[in-house]
Amino acid sequence: MTAPCPQFDPDTIGQLNSLLLPILRERIDRLGETESGAYNFYVQRLNRENLLANYEIEIVKRFMERGMVSGGVHEIGSGLGQLPFIFAFNGVHAAGVEIDRRRYAAGAAMVEAIAKARPDVAAHLLFLPGAFPLPPDQLPPGQAVVLATNLVFTTNLPTKLAIVKSMQRYRMAVVDADRLFDRHNTSEERERTFELMAQAGYPPGEPFLDLGESGRYFLYTMAGSAT
Repeated sequence: MTAPCPQFDPDTIGQLNSLLLPILRERIDRLGETESGAYNFYVQRLNRENLLANYEIEIVKRFMERGMVSGGVHEIGSGLGQLPFIFAFNGVHAAGVEIDRRRYAAGAAMVEAIAKARPDVAAHLLFLPGAFPLPPDQLPPGQAVVLATNLVFTTNLPTKLAIVKSMQRYRMAVVDADRLFDRHNTSEERERTFELMAQAGYPPGEPFLDLGESGRYFLYTMAGSAT
């Protein structure tokens, strides 16, 4: 008998903020914005007293509404790990991969705090340093879904293709068409994401979640898989 999919619990957002904001604040006070891994991106969130952006919460909700979490979710470029944290607090096995050493260190400190306060949540959580894709023995996809949101950084086409092709190891991939390697602000620019995915051998994606300026997410289902 298949276990029922977990349901999103809005109370987990307050629990996460209560637990993690003090850690971020202490790191910034002690190490500064840069060395703490916060940079300006997370300082703004700290100033708003909310580590978790609305678009991250909406992504988790959509995944859970569509029953796409039974095999877990792996995020590429997870920053401090806030998306995997939301998933894990809602009973979903989640993994984050982060290449920036400062951000990884900050996220690892948060994982440690989660493990102390909520070992039941930590059992669902994996946070790893390095560039995607990691070796299969470090992050085996199994039946997980891979997620890329706000994955913006400067690189060349072969590297972009290598990352995108490696996502085909997963049964499904969800990507933000507006923020995959390059920032796209128009429908014409967004076509570059679709062209990249097609060049990497993907079938056409389907609209998954439209959050306007906060991201336009598309779902790619690998051959032989179903949502």
